[in-house]
Amino acid sequence: MGINDNFLRIEKKFAWSFFGFLLAIIFGAFSIYTVYFKDTNPKIDFIIEANTKVLDIKENVRKLDIMYQNENIKENGKNLSIIKIKIINSSDVNILSTYYDLNDLLGFRLENAEIVEKPEIIGSSNNYIRKHLKINLESSGSVKFNPIIIDGGESFTLKILALHKIHDIPLLKPIGKIAGIRNISVIESFKETETKSFWSELKEGTTWVHIVRFFAYLIIVIISVLTIVIPTTLISDSITKRKRKRNVRNYRTKKNLPDTPDRNLIYDMYLEFGLNYLNTTQRIFNDEKLLKVRLRTFLRRKDKIQPDFEGMKELRAVSSGQIQYVSNSDGRITLHDRDRIIRRLNDENIIKLENNELIVNAQFISDLNEFISYLKLI
Repeated sequence: MGINDNFLRIEKKFAWSFFGFLLAIIFGAFSIYTVYFKDTNPKIDFIIEANTKVLDIKENVRKLDIMYQNENIKENGKNLSIIKIKIINSSDVNILSTYYDLNDLLGFRLENAEIVEKPEIIGSSNNYIRKHLKINLESSGSVKFNPIIIDGGESFTLKILALHKIHDIPLLKPIGKIAGIRNISVIESFKETETKSFWSELKEGTTWVHIVRFFAYLIIVIISVLTIVIPTTLISDSITKRKRKRNVRNYRTKKNLPDTPDRNLIYDMYLEFGLNYLNTTQRIFNDEKLLKVRLRTFLRRKDKIQPDFEGMKELRAVSSGQIQYVSNSDGRITLHDRDRIIRRLNDENIIKLENNELIVNAQFISDLNEFISYLKLI
């Protein structure tokens, strides 16, 4: 029995419609998330990529003076720091120029430090930003940007020279108002030793990053489930098959019956599909009138002859009130299985039509009934 047959058995046993139902729940939840819970507001982050002191003299050299703009900063207990800041739209929403409050433009200021030179643009994610971004260093010490378009994921990087007391740490404070943004985050990425919390790491990334993570985790879960289900199913099928072989072997020994094509067909049907399949085969023979109509319908389909309306009415009439599904511990038999049984019985010449009369192999029915009786007793 090939790989395809194994998968067919798995499908019958575990009903792959469950996986369809599971996927429907997952995609439904994702739709609800995108409609009701997905953040559709833009987001700006200030990422401090570097904060480096220009002077880092550990020994006090008496005759060494360090001058900046005619000020002896060493004597006055000051230092210079170079700070690299990346301003990024970390969302998927484009920030348009109309989103800015012209009375409170986007920018920042430094606390515990003085910006001594106009910040310099040292990088940008696209030429538009580099061409149109204008930086204004106000007398108050605040830095402000003109209202430019920042598409989702786009950014620019500035270099700042700050003067501060030796023991003070410059603190960056974002200012300004953009529609839809409540808070602007400041991330000190240069602090490599800083330990991030689980939730901080989980929330990092744009919506598309979370979508990719979602489907990656989903694929991992499905593969994990299949890794467990398929081997378990194959092991279960192997045990069931060994049990069926033992039952056939014991029946042959106990009854001491010679092998015939009819009995071998019954054994093969049992080994392949189980007792429930044989029960359905047995029930097919209970109503010869219905069996005749079903066989005639099958032969018409087989010969690519469409059954007429009278034949269809006849089939519905004789099959009215019939139980279409039966089940037990061996599984479930469907209408498709019943048609396969009729096809197989016809191919093996157990049932056939001659001059529109149903011919049935009575010995096959007798052997089938006897074998089923034995299986029900053990």
